[in-house]
Amino acid sequence: MSRVKIEVTREISSLDLEIINDFYLPIIGTIGYAIYLNLYKRFKKGYFQIFNLDLDAFLNKLNIKQNEWEETRNVLEAISLFQTYYNEDKDEYLFLLQKPLDISDLLGNSLLKSKIQEKISEADFEELINRYKKEFISKDRFKNISKKFYEIFPYDLKKEEFIIEQKEEKSTFSYKNVLNTEDFLKQLTQKDPKPSLVKGVNLFLENNDLSQEAINTILNFCYLANSNSSISLAYFKKIAKDLIDKKVILPDEIKSELREVLEYKKQQKQVNILNDFISPQDNSNIDLSFDNTNKKRKILNNNFKGLIDEK
Repeated sequence: MSRVKIEVTREISSLDLEIINDFYLPIIGTIGYAIYLNLYKRFKKGYFQIFNLDLDAFLNKLNIKQNEWEETRNVLEAISLFQTYYNEDKDEYLFLLQKPLDISDLLGNSLLKSKIQEKISEADFEELINRYKKEFISKDRFKNISKKFYEIFPYDLKKEEFIIEQKEEKSTFSYKNVLNTEDFLKQLTQKDPKPSLVKGVNLFLENNDLSQEAINTILNFCYLANSNSSISLAYFKKIAKDLIDKKVILPDEIKSELREVLEYKKQQKQVNILNDFISPQDNSNIDLSFDNTNKKRKILNNNFKGLIDEK
């Protein structure tokens, strides 16, 4: 008997399930919906880890016949809710459960849109679309007066400065390409990162409009700003979400924004601040090694000429 593994490619939200129920159900039918929902619930119950599936037992539990399973799986694959991979050497299947299209993408997919309209009529389709329309308030005339993390939770900056200098001395790496999250954290911290941190950051990357380079820029800031030489996933998300809310998503924009954070600390605490916010992408050959006999303090003087040394 072939082995079967189940994976969900991206986090599926309650809104995604509503979209499947309202728009995809007429195409995939109750059997398809039952298969999709039950597999996702098992994945969620297993803390979003890939799991092994006894396919025969699963189908028997749902009272689904083999031919019904095969027909339904084909439909799920055709509308991109399912992907099937087969390893012939191991006689192993990998089924990937995928997110449905959001409303805007669904409207832009003429093939899927027309198929749904065939099933439920164009009028019913438009009525469903209207339910999902969101009221939008332009924020052009508003000023964001929300407090930022660093304004409410101040750091012990004297201790932080000492820790940052230690991190500088241990830095021996350079960046030539944009690394993935795991490799970047290995280079940054000189040790294997926690799997939970890597997964959390990657999940955030998949579900938000930030590039890998932008993510790495934020991670680098979090590491330098943390006095205990670790990166908090919660702190990373707080910084990243704040940037997204302000529509600051390009790497260079993020550098400038985070520079202001450190400048704010300097103004508040009147201490020196690190002048070496490493760029996660640099095509030049940068040597960041440190000579212990002649350590360089990369700290700003009182004139503050910027946190990011572009070399």
